Amino acid sequence: MNTTSTFNADDTSRPGSPDSQISANSFVRRRAAEEEELLAANEEEFGVQEDSEQPATQASIINGVLQAADGDVRAEERKFGRQHGAFARSGPELRALVVYMEAHTVFDPTLPTDERNQAWLNVVSDINRWNREHPRPKDKATGEAKVATRTVTACDNKWRKHLYPKIAKGETASQIASGPQENEDGFLSSCHTLKDQWAQLQHNESQKRAAARKAKNADQAKAMEARDRAAQAMQAAVSTITQSSSMSAPKRLQPRRSDAASAELTAAVRLMSAQQLEAAAETRAQQQQQHDQSLRQAERARELQRQLHRDSMLREDRRLDLEEKALAHKKEESEKARAMERKMEELQETVAESSSLTKELFALLFAFIKSKF
Repeated sequence: MNTTSTFNADDTSRPGSPDSQISANSFVRRRAAEEEELLAANEEEFGVQEDSEQPATQASIINGVLQAADGDVRAEERKFGRQHGAFARSGPELRALVVYMEAHTVFDPTLPTDERNQAWLNVVSDINRWNREHPRPKDKATGEAKVATRTVTACDNKWRKHLYPKIAKGETASQIASGPQENEDGFLSSCHTLKDQWAQLQHNESQKRAAARKAKNADQAKAMEARDRAAQAMQAAVSTITQSSSMSAPKRLQPRRSDAASAELTAAVRLMSAQQLEAAAETRAQQQQQHDQSLRQAERARELQRQLHRDSMLREDRRLDLEEKALAHKKEESEKARAMERKMEELQETVAESSSLTKELFALLFAFIKSKF
């Protein structure tokens, strides 16, 4: 039965010390310090200067992804109880690591970030498979053979701290990693290929950081360019004047270095003043545009309010007209009703009067008849 062992990102740690004893913060700080040392050496080689501000780069993104993958591996190792501490790599394992790194082109400068992450994961998978196929000697105490389980961060650190420095110094294949003599030429070829790709990748990262700083400080870059152009023009003028009239001109009238420095400073100040005036003019134009837009919006709002007021007045006039018409019609109807009532009363009175006259006529007629008979 084989047991599996992980090892710390730094192979120089104490043998047998568990990964859980190294905090994540110390691990990240150590990685950052190592990367800064390598980047400083590479920037000295390519002539690129760094400052204290470090923008996010492809390398930092890759390191974050790889550290997350290593955390998952360590969690899985602790879950299955295979945390036995670190043990050193052997020469054949280092040679296998170099071969796998070249095969998967982990340092190809044209490789996108996600593909580079996948390439590192493929390297780790291949090196762990190689370790399973070539287990370590059996432990005398337990009688079990340990199988090393490597992580992305550990493989990357091994390249940065062990392989690359030796390859850069021009050491032989046996000094870099021991192994069969017949494979030394192929191993050295792989080492130099990886070294060149790594140097180009670091150079590209340095240029990206420099471009990011330049884009961030565009005004400062323009001022520096103007200062350089003014200095070059002044130096050319100084050299011309010196060559033509240095023999006859008095010493007090000959151009001095301070004149060139003053010209540089004057050009830089003029450029900054012009930029400030341009920015102020743009700000005033924007403010005037915003003011005009606010006036137009206020005028539209007032016009809308006036239109709403006119509409409400028209509606109110229509309502009053309808109410007046309704009242006039109601008044006319009531007058007609009263006239009809008066006519009915008059008719009733007429009928009543006619009935009383009829009674009197009948009474007179009866009286006349009685008198005749």
